[in-house]
Formats: sequence, C-alpha cells, structure tokens
Amino acid sequence: MVLALVGLGCGLTMMNHYKEKHSLAMSLSIAATYTFVGLHSLGLGPVTWVYSSEIFPLKLRAQGASIGVAISRGMNATISMSFISVYKAITIGRTFFMFAETKGTSLEEKEMLFNSKARTENT
Repeated sequence: MVLALVGLGCGLTMMNHYKEKHSLAMSLSIAATYTFVGLHSLGLGPVTWVYSSEIFPLKLRAQGASIGVAISRGMNATISMSFISVYKAITIGRTFFMFAETKGTSLEEKEMLFNSKARTENT
C-alpha cells in the first residue's frame, strides 16, 4: 500500500508539472489507485469489522463493535474533509507522499517529522 501511495504521488506530481496530458503519468496514477484500493480491501479494510467482533466479550460485543466502527468512520470523515485543504497547501502529489511517509508511525514520530520539515522549509 505504501508503494501504491508513492506511485500515486509520483504520477500526480508528473501530471502537475506537465501542461499537456502525459499518458504515462495518468496510467501510473490509475494503476496505483487500483492497487491501493485492492490491497486495502484485502488487508486493512476489513480489520475494523473483524477485529472488533472478536476482541470483546459477548455481552459487550455490540457496543464495542459500534464504537470501533464509529471511530473508523469518524477518522475516514476527518481525512476526507481535510484532504482538499491539505492538497491545496502542499500540492496533490506531496499529499500522497505524506500519507506514504506517515504509514505505521506513532503520533510522536509524526510530530517530529512535521516539525523538522516545517523548520527546514521556514529557513
């Protein structure tokens, strides 16, 4: 999935730099999107549904599953609603590079990553 995000970032960056339509960049972007969606559906996509139905005891399963799904949907909504603001601020290609960079990192690591980038860009 990380490689698909990097491929999508590369394809969209190439499309952003060329004024005419570039078929290689378009093909790379489409292939990367399909790859990401396919791998997400096979891997991380169903985790919320499966994991939340198995970790809670039977008497708390419905409440636990509903809280897990609510948190998942809330995070999806947050990312979706902030996406346009982010890509307008840092370009669409860099947005997908950012998603690829932050995959599997803790909040502390993300804070250090973005603080160090902000310091280098401001100087």
